[in-house]
Amino acid sequence: MNMKIIAVLLAVVVVGGGAATYYVLSQDKAQASYDAGSFEIVGRVNSEGSGLFIKTSELSSTDPLQRNGTNFFDAEYKITEANKAAWGGLILGDPGATSIQHTQLAAIASNAGLEFKQFIADTTPNANTLYYVTNLSDMGKIQGNTDIKGGIIWEPQFQLVIDKVAGYQTLALTNDIFPEHTCCVVAAKHSWLTSHSDAASQFLAGYVKGVNFVTAALADHTSENYTWLVNYAKENMAAGTLTVAEVEAAFAGITYLSADGADGNLSALTADVKDLATNLKNLGLITSNKFNNADAFSKAFVNDTYMKKAVANDYTKTTSTVRVAAINGDIHQIAIQVAMEKNFFDEGLTINLNTTPAAGGAVATLLVSGDADIGFLGAPPATLTTINGNLIQV
Repeated sequence: MNMKIIAVLLAVVVVGGGAATYYVLSQDKAQASYDAGSFEIVGRVNSEGSGLFIKTSELSSTDPLQRNGTNFFDAEYKITEANKAAWGGLILGDPGATSIQHTQLAAIASNAGLEFKQFIADTTPNANTLYYVTNLSDMGKIQGNTDIKGGIIWEPQFQLVIDKVAGYQTLALTNDIFPEHTCCVVAAKHSWLTSHSDAASQFLAGYVKGVNFVTAALADHTSENYTWLVNYAKENMAAGTLTVAEVEAAFAGITYLSADGADGNLSALTADVKDLATNLKNLGLITSNKFNNADAFSKAFVNDTYMKKAVANDYTKTTSTVRVAAINGDIHQIAIQVAMEKNFFDEGLTINLNTTPAAGGAVATLLVSGDADIGFLGAPPATLTTINGNLIQV
């Protein structure tokens, strides 16, 4: 028999000590082993959609994009060592050590030729270092921290900081610095996927309808659907504290996605994850000594089988309950809530949505523990959790 055919057909489960490791051989995935806690990326959520803010007092009185007589950015928002003095010594907050925003701060520090360190209270900042303070995930935590001079946070919380926290202003959108970057993804527990293939595609089919509704509504600001979407976000995102103007500003910076093509493929996302894993390694954020092949990892981690079946309606409808975890108040992930509100999921599919997680790391924890079947989270926390936990080995 042709060896490629054998590779596509073979899947082995080895059980020992109460835990299961899944070995998969396929033409696309090469050889990969999946730990019992592993999960895979099965869809997109959005690209872009966060912002950098800074204390006005830190800026030049004559140029809002200068500090210490130096520009924060070169042409087209590029950051190089020519911008080092502007970033050096700053203490910036981010939502958490595994968040995409933390990864972006690390990239800014690296590009500017600065060290990247956690700030310790009562220490004097060094001009050769960009400092971070983690777990500043909402306006209240930012208001309560007198050390930070700015930060980076997702929408719509970014709008709340700019509009409601005195003394802060916009420095840049992440869209400007990292155009079209992959932000949130849909992940699913590997063991659940192997036993609930149809339910996974059935869920994604409903989710795609939610994404399509959001993108169509945002494309026509005169439509009833746009008005409904803005009002729904106003009432349900950020604990109902947003104004219509803040909702509209937040939506303007986000591109909603479900896949990379009409057929449901995730080929561009696979390439993005390969680059992301390589960059995380170069930034020193990957601690596992078992990671050595970003290409093979990305192909094992990103699986578009279920999305392709979803858009082709190539699945059998099931009666299932799907436990879904999403980040609290994150407008990036609103399409899942829209899909539920608009009854886009097939009858017989029950969605239990958990929106208590404050950041992507918490969603990843629920996937690893088996307390969620599907999770919406940033690509960096998904990737870091998987690689540093040795959950998928290739």
